[in-house]
Amino acid sequence: MKLIHNNTNIINDKEEFITACDFAHEALRYSENFNTDRTQWFFDQCIANWVEGRHTVVFKSFNLPEYKDYVLSIEVTGNRQEQYQFSLKMKQP
Repeated sequence: MKLIHNNTNIINDKEEFITACDFAHEALRYSENFNTDRTQWFFDQCIANWVEGRHTVVFKSFNLPEYKDYVLSIEVTGNRQEQYQFSLKMKQP
């Protein structure tokens, strides 16, 4: 985990994401809703703002040239005392 701003951390490792973020398993399951026969999503990074309770989890598709522009971004809001809310922020293509 790397501090990139006053209250914002970036996590680039899936195992660290699972350890540091109590919403990680739910976010990974939520991303599966967007899998298709041709596209599968894999964790890329999490931008976590613990003070605001707003996090962005970014997924990429297959590591092949034809999938280089495929990005899925999920926004997670809430905290440990509340139920986390998940919403689609961006999906390309």
